[in-house]
Amino acid sequence: MTKMNPKTKNLSLPLLLKVGGVARILRLHPNTVRKLSNNGKLKSYRIGSRGDRRFKPEDINQFLNGRQEWLK
Repeated sequence: MTKMNPKTKNLSLPLLLKVGGVARILRLHPNTVRKLSNNGKLKSYRIGSRGDRRFKPEDINQFLNGRQEWLK
């Protein structure tokens, strides 16, 4: 569960996020998150034998900072 830090008002996020968590943060469908990852617009890391995707919070922030260009 993510919690708000009352002093900084920043989200406290886990070290690695799953597709569903990223989808909730970005308010996108999980399949859209997967497509962004496949297209290289959102950096992900593959883990385990199934190749599950995980995302670092700093990569999500970088995506959000550059999202204005992505939406054009």
